Amino acid sequence: MILYLDTSALVKLYAAEPGRMQTCRAVNRADLVATSLLANVETRAAFARKNRMRQLSDAELERSRHAFEIVQDDGKPLSMQYLNDIENGRCGAPPDYVLKQLAKVLRVERDLLYFRAGRIPPDLQKRLVSDARAVATFAAFRDALRPRQNKS
Repeated sequence: MILYLDTSALVKLYAAEPGRMQTCRAVNRADLVATSLLANVETRAAFARKNRMRQLSDAELERSRHAFEIVQDDGKPLSMQYLNDIENGRCGAPPDYVLKQLAKVLRVERDLLYFRAGRIPPDLQKRLVSDARAVATFAAFRDALRPRQNKS
């Protein structure tokens, strides 16, 4: 099924509003989710309006904006609940495409997110190195992260 979301439905995915659960269920059941280009601008404006009306705090506004910019590999938007679960360690490390998008949206180095997720970046996974070199590299990495002791 192809699901078309107008601006009011898009906002429901990111802000607590009546009909939010029904909209989330419809998105999860859909094979494809579509919207108009204009809805992108309108949704951002709706977030700002909700913030001005004190329906969204400044922190919630930023979270909504960030979440709105991140989509799943199949084009479906990520839910705020999933992002909250990632942030609070209630689910495993997100897939590569999510880490890449999060790094872009949050303006942080992608390697930092891979480190925090306990993962090796894909460009390093594909390198052919000897077992000895891999062991030596991880030993050097551990040594670099070891707390320094002050010598007095």
